[in-house]
Amino acid sequence: MAALPYMQFYVADYLADTMHLTLEQHGAYMLLMMNYWQTGKPLPDDDQRLQCICKANAQQWEMLRPALLEFFDAHDGYWHHRRIDRDLEKVLAKSESARKAAQKRHGSPNDQRKLCGRNANAQRAQVRTGSHTDTDTDTDTDTDTEQRKSNGTSASDAPTQSDSDAESTGQAGKSGYPEAFELVWKKYPKRPGSNPKNKAFHAWRARVKEGADPANILAGTVRYANYIRDTGRQNTEFIMQAVRFFGTSCEYENEWTPPEDPAPGSGSPHNGFGKIDYNDGVKQGVPDGQTNF
Repeated sequence: MAALPYMQFYVADYLADTMHLTLEQHGAYMLLMMNYWQTGKPLPDDDQRLQCICKANAQQWEMLRPALLEFFDAHDGYWHHRRIDRDLEKVLAKSESARKAAQKRHGSPNDQRKLCGRNANAQRAQVRTGSHTDTDTDTDTDTDTEQRKSNGTSASDAPTQSDSDAESTGQAGKSGYPEAFELVWKKYPKRPGSNPKNKAFHAWRARVKEGADPANILAGTVRYANYIRDTGRQNTEFIMQAVRFFGTSCEYENEWTPPEDPAPGSGSPHNGFGKIDYNDGVKQGVPDGQTNF
């Protein structure tokens, strides 16, 4: 299988399970997990192969193997990792769902070839007969250009939609963007600097074409906006560009849960000095040289 673009990494869980490892054991374990994810299958129970993956010599691997084996289930000639197997299953199921959705919209490759053949035959027949069908699609070109100038957008910024796009992404609004996207864009937190709307729209539309539910994307956008608000990051450069949020990493699927407030007494010992009254208990009017407390 082709290498997956990214691997989910649960920092808190990893640290909780590996605090007892040495620096060398951490590095070897990370290399094994990366190879596992990249190949998409369990590791062969072959000391020489595993040693090569960990970049270790024979003596180092003899010391590393017992510590690393506790994170895997060794059976049937392979090292299995339950957490990675579950994540791989989810990613592959999502990819297969998107593939089926795309195939349902556009048909199989054979259907596409038949359609292209029919279009080519129709064009040849039109050339032979010299026929021509008048259309009025270009009669309002000047009006459209003036309207784009007044809106501050160029022809390249204006979204274009085919009939199939309109059907899958919703009715287009006055701005030319689908109403579903306009709602998402309205909810997306504003950020300083570059955040091109047209690129965000193309990323959003690509996810919808892959089978993503616009309602789920909207819900994820609202969660992200609440997260930005609750963490005090409004109108800062820490807000990611929308094109990335709607991109292939599908950031809108994250929970975006803000960190919980620390429990009383669990804060840093270096906090709270500004609230201490250092004059409390000090006696007034004591001559110099004598204690005043």
